[in-house]
Amino acid sequence: MTAFAYRAVDGSGKAFSGVVEAVSAAAARADLRGRGLLPVEITAAQTASQPFRAALPLQALVLVTRQMATLLQSGLRIEDALAVIAQGQPARVAGLMMAVRTSVLEG
Repeated sequence: MTAFAYRAVDGSGKAFSGVVEAVSAAAARADLRGRGLLPVEITAAQTASQPFRAALPLQALVLVTRQMATLLQSGLRIEDALAVIAQGQPARVAGLMMAVRTSVLEG
């Protein structure tokens, strides 16, 4: 599966953004529609091939590293920790975390 960053609106016009995993952009759109959202933009999320330092500002890198350490110390599996960290993050950070998660799951 691939991580897709999205911007969408609900029936009342409230804006949402985030990252969804799907096999294609069309599948990501269908998933969002199933959640009651109207996709405005869907793009392939940033891949993990870039170094973290170049992909994230220093403050974001520090925060993600601390969150990852805390979640792993609490016993969460790495793929679950990456998914948790991606939630509620800006699209850039969430996309990177989901791309890393996808790479971990693919081995």
